[in-house]
Amino acid sequence: MFYFDNPTFKVEPIRDFTLKLYGDGKLVCLEHSSLDLRLRGGSAIWGKYKGNTGGTFARFLSLYLYIPKGKDTFEIW
Repeated sequence: MFYFDNPTFKVEPIRDFTLKLYGDGKLVCLEHSSLDLRLRGGSAIWGKYKGNTGGTFARFLSLYLYIPKGKDTFEIW
């Protein structure tokens, strides 16, 4: 939760991604499909923030979503 409580944290636009299915289709994740090897396969959900030293840092947030049995909406796993 640090990143969302940090006022300098800004989520970047989601682009160049693929929807990846895991666990026999029970888990879903958005992953970068960029040709940039630093991004490819990483989470498509990411943001930048200022560190204590004043430098800018990036944080990739791997969120896996699933639909629990008996429900019809995704939840974070």
